[in-house]
Amino acid sequence: MGMGHRIAGLVAFIAISTTVAARAQTLDFQWVTAQGNYNTQPGQALTVPLYLMSITPAGANQLSGDDGLFAAGLSVRRSADGSGSHANLTGIAPITSVFDDVYDQDVLSSGTGRLSAARTTSDGSGTEVVGSARRVLVGTVTVAAGSPGNTTAFQIRDFVNQLDQIDTTDQTVTGKGNPIDAHIASGSFAVSTTPEPGVAAQVGLAAVTLLARRQRSNLRRTKQ
Repeated sequence: MGMGHRIAGLVAFIAISTTVAARAQTLDFQWVTAQGNYNTQPGQALTVPLYLMSITPAGANQLSGDDGLFAAGLSVRRSADGSGSHANLTGIAPITSVFDDVYDQDVLSSGTGRLSAARTTSDGSGTEVVGSARRVLVGTVTVAAGSPGNTTAFQIRDFVNQLDQIDTTDQTVTGKGNPIDAHIASGSFAVSTTPEPGVAAQVGLAAVTLLARRQRSNLRRTKQ
């Protein structure tokens, strides 16, 4: 083989390798919730839905063509505590009407929730259409409120082992058996704890009363 053919072959190999590597790093999906920020009140808890959503046309086409997901694995952890007492993740659960074969479902001592589940049938989950995107409802997390005024941030990411370390095995698989873990971006949401309306009203009334007293006191001093 001549030098020219060798160089051409090497260039072709590099081009193919580069294309494969670039594809492996493409993020076509993301873990998301129904909204970015949630509000709750002291002593209450709220349920947050967890979706896998396409973020590129390629991702939308794959979810649609592969009939959604056969299996999913993810974790949710606190990423910022905020001021005062932070909100706590107290539970995580799959959508059992779809993913009824549960492998892992727990909250670690670190406060991270883990979920890994699959379908017992051979078909996919199907998808929801959101504009030009596709999404699959995988599960939910339950979050207990923090102290009034606190905002706690959470991250949704790949499945983790019991040591709270990212699990490198394929956990999320499309309805046609294609693993997509390497193509999923992490997501986030926040939970803000607001004072109860009655408490807020009392605080506001107290502030108005104090201001009125100061004004009367200043008026007396001016008259004297």
